Amino acid sequence: MRGILARLLIRREDVFKKAGVLSGGERVKLAFAKLFGSPANLLLLDEPTNFLDMPAIEALQKMVEDYEGTVLFVSHDRTFSDGCATRILRIEDRKLIPFDGNLTEWEKKQAESKSEKNMDQVLLELRLTDVISRLSAPNCPNKEELEKEFERLIAQRKAR
Repeated sequence: MRGILARLLIRREDVFKKAGVLSGGERVKLAFAKLFGSPANLLLLDEPTNFLDMPAIEALQKMVEDYEGTVLFVSHDRTFSDGCATRILRIEDRKLIPFDGNLTEWEKKQAESKSEKNMDQVLLELRLTDVISRLSAPNCPNKEELEKEFERLIAQRKAR
């Protein structure tokens, strides 16, 4: 336990302090020491970086990274989250959607996906414009074929 306390930056004479005299941050560190020192293989943490200073957050992040069990946490601390999250679980439309990676990687993937969807939309609109211009031309060859293509493109646009 002293090794765990030391990793959480509680050292020397501080390990002998009574719990009642600990600061808020020290109490949080003590609670983490109890968790990491327990035989549990699943930790559920809600905003684990609250009340901690930067060195303590870095120490906690290292402990989470080294933990052999599973840690499920909710955090608004992006640096902490990106530093130790390896998988994201999102709840969308009452469904749990997993993503392998951290929040920054997920956002990058979302931006790429949105960019691809936008490009597909632009290509659809260009094709539709081309079909309309050819249908508008006098003496349009393949008019029936172009009208079918026009209907298909409109249906595809509505489906998006």
